[in-house]
Amino acid sequence: YVNLTSSVEEAMEKISNLKRDDNKVRATDFNKRKSQEINRLQVLQEQLDEIADKIDPEESDGACAINRRSFQGLSVDDSLDDDYDESPEKDSRLKAKRQESYRDNRLEDEDDDEDDEDEEDEEDEEDEEDEEDEEDEEDEEDSEEADDINAPRYVEAICDFDGEEPGDLDFVAGEVLTIIATREDGWWEAENRTGDRGLVPTTYLKELPNEDDNSFENQVEEENSRHSPSGKELWAKIREAASDSQEAASVGKTLAAFGAMPSCFRETSLGRLAAKGGQHNLDVYLSPRLSTSNLTYRDLQWNSKTNTIEPYHCKVTRLFNLIAAKNVPLPGVGVDVLSRHVRIAFSNRAKILSNVHTIRAVCLKENLVTWKFSPVVKGNLPSLFDGNSVARIDFTDSSLGLIFEMCYTFERSSTGERGELSCGWCFLPLFGTNGAPVVNKTYELKLQGGSIYEPGVEIDSNSQKPGKRRQNPFSSKKQPRLLIRLTSPKRADMEILNFLPDTIITCQSYAPFIKYYREILGKVILHDSPDEQSTDLIHHPVLASFSKIIQHTDLMDALKTCWEGNIKSATRSERKDRDFMRNFFVKIFMKSAYPLLHSAELKPAAPLADNDVYQ
Repeated sequence: YVNLTSSVEEAMEKISNLKRDDNKVRATDFNKRKSQEINRLQVLQEQLDEIADKIDPEESDGACAINRRSFQGLSVDDSLDDDYDESPEKDSRLKAKRQESYRDNRLEDEDDDEDDEDEEDEEDEEDEEDEEDEEDEEDEEDSEEADDINAPRYVEAICDFDGEEPGDLDFVAGEVLTIIATREDGWWEAENRTGDRGLVPTTYLKELPNEDDNSFENQVEEENSRHSPSGKELWAKIREAASDSQEAASVGKTLAAFGAMPSCFRETSLGRLAAKGGQHNLDVYLSPRLSTSNLTYRDLQWNSKTNTIEPYHCKVTRLFNLIAAKNVPLPGVGVDVLSRHVRIAFSNRAKILSNVHTIRAVCLKENLVTWKFSPVVKGNLPSLFDGNSVARIDFTDSSLGLIFEMCYTFERSSTGERGELSCGWCFLPLFGTNGAPVVNKTYELKLQGGSIYEPGVEIDSNSQKPGKRRQNPFSSKKQPRLLIRLTSPKRADMEILNFLPDTIITCQSYAPFIKYYREILGKVILHDSPDEQSTDLIHHPVLASFSKIIQHTDLMDALKTCWEGNIKSATRSERKDRDFMRNFFVKIFMKSAYPLLHSAELKPAAPLADNDVYQ
């Protein structure tokens, strides 16, 4: 094809360069013959192009384009000898023009071919990258599916089982087992918490969903997978913690800066108020408060007909019971937990309006993220663990509610320093948007991170495993939350609660003792009308020491135990006699709590014990 095309081009050039001889050929005959030969050569070139397209279209495209463009520059009229006197200079110019056009067209085609090759290479590279990305995504999805398939399965025993054959695994009701393998005959291979394995019947078991699996091992694995800050980030956090205030950095801030505590943890706000004393301690609210005129007491009035103080009806009197806290975030490494507890107070979202009440929590060693309250114990339940509480306040506002702060008391393993941190908090409004009190039911409150003055801080989410896609570590079922049951007191309870101060949060079991204390106080300062010479307020054993004893939960437990052991001896008529009950209370008080208060071995009042408690 190339050779034939070259021959056609050479013939075209020769015909174009032919000159007429005036003596031998007429001008009209010369031009006619020349145009016929040029047209014949053009038809021949077109036939060659068609044949080449049929044989190999891709290779012939470039050459055909060049030939077409070269012939386009040469028309029949241009090749004719119009003036019959063409000079050699004109012919040479036409020849140079055609050669230059042919050269430019060939260079353009070569550039186009190179560009096409570059585009094809780029497309190939992009296709390879897309294939690699798809393979990586498929591998990640396969690994996630494999993790889901290999996820451990847990079952809970619904009744006791004693193995009848060798290889059976004994268990008791309520025990949690890990399934190792399943079989079609209904006998699965399982493992208990001590590592013993054996066959168990599936009819005795209840499978637990994986979403509620909060075993200690999983929590430790999540804690170990937390991001370790670099050196620059570490010292930047330490400098920030040290420069937040003029005071020295606390243990909690230092641990948070070093990554030993989750970022959502804060120093306890309610615990700091309780430690300062003053208006947020329970003993302050036991004393009667003067009215606006300062001439009478606001919540303590004497009734001369009944010879006792008048009941005081508050605007808000509710009973609440802490049930459990689920998926509570764990502290970091390097610290020993001494106590888990909840601090409670009235709040209008701007300030604290009452004393700070503390309730201790218990948990299982195998499930440290679930806190429980009011555990079942032999004898009397210690008041520090009693989740049944009473809340009274003479205040109504749509923003009023109870604030609950989840706290850890810890000890640093390396230095022995102690501190208290908040791991989350929640707020229970007592009034709806329409101003009506909220209904009595069980509330499931979502825990928030940060301090009680930092709304909108989420619980720490830096606990996902490496290599996984970023996702919310807390699903709807794993969201940290606190369960609270809110109720209204019955008529029999109101006969006692109406004698309590107008603002107070305390254990419901303390209510009878506070009532008798205030009756004795009202009799002394209202009925007897002491003058400046009277010393009853100082020397009366109950009035002088009850506000101190109520700060010691163990002394109150001793008073409660002695009271319940002796009240059975009182007759029904004696229990209805208020004077008898007040005197009986003084007798029990002097027999139990009063001598313990003045014991040389009594330690200072501490709301929390030094060792953690497990159920």
